[in-house]
Amino acid sequence: MKTLGFTLLTTLFLAVFSLPSFAQLKVIADGKVGIGTATPEAQLDVVGGNLQARGQFVFTGKDAAAAAEAGVLVGWGRTGTGSSAIRFYPSWTNFGSWATTFGVDGGGGGGLFHQGANTLGIVTLNTQAVGIGVNSVYKVYVNGTSGNVGINMTAPSTELELNGVATKPGGGTWTAPSDRRLKKDVKPFQDGLKQVMAIEPVFFKYNGKGGLKDDGKEYVGIIAQDMQKVAPYTITSYKRQTVESVMKEGDFLPTEVVKDEGDYLAYDANALTYMLVNAIKEQQKMIDAKDAQINAMEERLERLERLMVTLNSTTTGSQTIDLSSNGNGYLMQNQPNPFNHTTAIRYTLPEDAKNASLRIMDSNGRMLKEVKLADTKGEVTINAGELNSGSYSYSLIVDGRIIDTKQMILTK
Repeated sequence: MKTLGFTLLTTLFLAVFSLPSFAQLKVIADGKVGIGTATPEAQLDVVGGNLQARGQFVFTGKDAAAAAEAGVLVGWGRTGTGSSAIRFYPSWTNFGSWATTFGVDGGGGGGLFHQGANTLGIVTLNTQAVGIGVNSVYKVYVNGTSGNVGINMTAPSTELELNGVATKPGGGTWTAPSDRRLKKDVKPFQDGLKQVMAIEPVFFKYNGKGGLKDDGKEYVGIIAQDMQKVAPYTITSYKRQTVESVMKEGDFLPTEVVKDEGDYLAYDANALTYMLVNAIKEQQKMIDAKDAQINAMEERLERLERLMVTLNSTTTGSQTIDLSSNGNGYLMQNQPNPFNHTTAIRYTLPEDAKNASLRIMDSNGRMLKEVKLADTKGEVTINAGELNSGSYSYSLIVDGRIIDTKQMILTK
């Protein structure tokens, strides 16, 4: 009797809610349920209004055991064109202002948009990489282990690696923090002309190894192994890895396999700028020394010309000619100049000289060395090991008077 009563009640319920005037919930013979429609096309078909849940929607797939397929389809099956989106709200009271949404508009454009108060994060919770690309190719790639970022490459070996060309408005070098307050262990950088003269620039093309494109373009640069002999601090070693995508049976997305390709050398050209600065300074010192030497030779030539005029105008008698600055002594330019081992300074003293010396001064005029001179004519040898690289002056002092001063350059 109870079974018969339950059956009658169920039949009455279905009959009532199946009538057109009560067709808010419709269950048809094959078990499909319709809300707002009397002809449901899916297991649950809702027409009009909103579908609201106070908990979670859980999608297990067609086969709950195997979970072969699961998904959320927004806009699927409709004949009209319009936008489709999934939006996230921080709270129900803030319903009017979504924080994050992703979807597609009626024209086929889509994206991920965020207007929340805090950061929009795209972060993996393990060591898997993050890639952004077009046409099924990654263009920006973040390594999941190191965090290195690659552009046009999937195995960046440094914090930022670009396989291609970067442009900067106006050209020029990139700026770098250089405030003295940010630095420590500051010491002079002295490499210059010697190192610059040893650099061998070359034309070259990349061969396709190391993740670099073999595009046939010709570049100008150096060979790291050669530069390592000249300025080893400009060369660093890095490990190159490759990433291969392997599709395994049953996987929805390919699995990335990282392989070590080997170690390569990289060149940092920053030091070359300051190497050239030092080289210019060294050359300027050489020019100054040559100018001083030329001036001394011009003075000596002028004296000789005056003496020749005197000789030509003398018709009788004989005359003794003193080429040593009219008998006051003479100081020669050191040879060689510039020098890096030893240099010789020749001098001539007046015959009546009582106290004479040769003084060596630095660029600030501070006396570094004094050599007493006893012979009327002689030569003083200066060893490079006694001085540091730089510009120096030397003077001939006779009885407290400066007879002459000249410049010399020491390079090491």
